[in-house]
Amino acid sequence: MEFKKFENLLKEASNIVEKIPIKEKTFMDISGYPYYENVCSNILAFYFKPKEEHKLKEIALESLIKVVNNKNISTNIEFDDFYSIDNEDVKREYITSKGNRIDLVIQNDNIVIGIENKLEAEVYNDLTDYANTLNKLNVKSIKILLSLHNNIGAVENTEFINVTYQEYFAQLKKDLNKIQDKNNKWYIFLEEFIKNLENFEGELKMEEEIIRWLRENRKEIEELDKIREIAYKSMEKTQEELKTLLEERLKVNYIKIWKGNNNISCYIDSPYKYHADAKLSPDGWKIGIFTWTTTNSNRIKQIILNSNYNIIEDDGKHRWLYTFDYNTPVEEILNKIIEINNYMEKTFEMEI
Repeated sequence: MEFKKFENLLKEASNIVEKIPIKEKTFMDISGYPYYENVCSNILAFYFKPKEEHKLKEIALESLIKVVNNKNISTNIEFDDFYSIDNEDVKREYITSKGNRIDLVIQNDNIVIGIENKLEAEVYNDLTDYANTLNKLNVKSIKILLSLHNNIGAVENTEFINVTYQEYFAQLKKDLNKIQDKNNKWYIFLEEFIKNLENFEGELKMEEEIIRWLRENRKEIEELDKIREIAYKSMEKTQEELKTLLEERLKVNYIKIWKGNNNISCYIDSPYKYHADAKLSPDGWKIGIFTWTTTNSNRIKQIILNSNYNIIEDDGKHRWLYTFDYNTPVEEILNKIIEINNYMEKTFEMEI
């Protein structure tokens, strides 16, 4: 079998994994609604209102208009012409002539701005209906498709202008740098909102690259899965052998096997509420003690610390005492796990 091609495939996979960015949590992640279009539209509506308590005035809206003007599309609208604090109105889910809903409509006596907000969903909206509705409100109107991806094709032959969040946030962050009070909580929340969608955009791009790689290497990955299956069956066979030997040697029926994705454990499920555990993976053997309750975990750790055993790895539940090469004879693993189990049982019996 040509293992070299699989080595190269695994190197490619490793390179992709290394490019996956470490994601910093935002308040929207914690809320459980990080990428909901309605939630994002609500947040935009708040910051588009200059008189709201965020005290950032018109900066969010002005940044958006700057992006539109930089596209050199004739809108005949300048921000100074638009802006009128006293009578500006921001509406969510504005109903169109045909009963559809525009995500955001911003208007005053001078102009109207209509914004359709798109994150993941396809642009299936009736943009002609949206444009006609906005024009009825004011012929001097801007129609914006604000999207996470470039949707130039979706606005072709329509009155809408596609603005990506990347374009918008680049301008908004530049303008936010001029803000003096960066301790304002609403300034911080806006930064969090920006970071949240930037994280999401990065995740989507990464997903696209991974799907492409999987598609291009589908055949090789299927072959690699077959190799993994053979290796896993080998581990199963070894652990079944260990289980049988333990049952014969100890004359008990509480020897069990636990199967993970890339490892299999054979363990003695002790009545004293611990496992004497022998875990086998392609990296080799690990032998130690597993506990699942805090009280017993502390007790087990103290027993080990008072013994001649050394804990070489400790995750709070598993205390690994030995490692062995993958090809270590099962008899040697058997003797070691019995030795550890006997010591633990003897200690517990002495304490009772």
